[in-house]
Amino acid sequence: MQNKRILDPAFEKAVALQTDVFESAVWTHWLKATTIANSALSDSLKESGFDSEYVNQSIQMLLKSSTEDLIEAQLAEERLETPYWAALMLRCSGSDLHLFTELCLSEFEKERELGVALLLGDVCERFSDQCLSTVLKMLPGERSDSVIIQIAYALRKFNFQNRAMYLKSYINSPSVALREAIAFSLAKLDEELSSELLIELASDDALSVRRWAVFGLAHNNSDSRSVRQALVSALEEDDKSIVQDAVFGLAHRQDAIAVGLIARQLESGEITLPILEAIFEFPQPIFAELLNNLKSEVLDEHKPLVEQAIDCCNSGV
Repeated sequence: MQNKRILDPAFEKAVALQTDVFESAVWTHWLKATTIANSALSDSLKESGFDSEYVNQSIQMLLKSSTEDLIEAQLAEERLETPYWAALMLRCSGSDLHLFTELCLSEFEKERELGVALLLGDVCERFSDQCLSTVLKMLPGERSDSVIIQIAYALRKFNFQNRAMYLKSYINSPSVALREAIAFSLAKLDEELSSELLIELASDDALSVRRWAVFGLAHNNSDSRSVRQALVSALEEDDKSIVQDAVFGLAHRQDAIAVGLIARQLESGEITLPILEAIFEFPQPIFAELLNNLKSEVLDEHKPLVEQAIDCCNSGV
């Protein structure tokens, strides 16, 4: 397929350089607003030779382009999250669904990956059953890790409650990215098989996989000896985010171990959002005293939350 480029590559590069990881969000905002507002970004782009009028014209080009042309331009790109992808994610007609479904059935891996990714956009709000049916039919015969990753994201997006059964065969995949996607997909799913899989992934060799697995266990409502043991084991991690998620998970289950863990965290003089969330889950009078001692060191924007936590601990609610 030949590249049918819609935007000036130099302009795309300028936006990417200025916005870094927020590039896709910026394009989505522009496309929904249909115009660029005055901002530090617009000032930076003007310095690069692209004024507001040029940006607005580019946005209009994306909005007026056909879905077929956007797909063609996107398939010529090396990465998924581009301006063309952002524009396609807002397309939601029946004919758009048909085109996205055709991509999912393609013999080419890149087209199938894009097709599934696009089913997570606005089109799934109107055609959720059809989108779910498409990805479920794809999964048994799919061999591409990149496509299965998108399917895992899709099953979470569609809130498909039986996704653990469909994804369990991939948790030992050699692909770290795929195991991470499985852990992400299963997070917050209150289902026994999901918890069993997350427990296994919580001891994965890859840190990124363990992060999502422990997060998922901490925030779901499954409660068993094996779940609690996995959370206790996660306390031994060097990664602070994993440890704090584990503390939250134990507090969420009102495990007595959490009281000492939270108290020691506060005694160290460090207040973090995950620890405050853990306090709200399992309020104790001792936490109120420790929080009172730390109030003067808290940033102003966080003080109302700390005050709420103190009230919660004093009232026991």
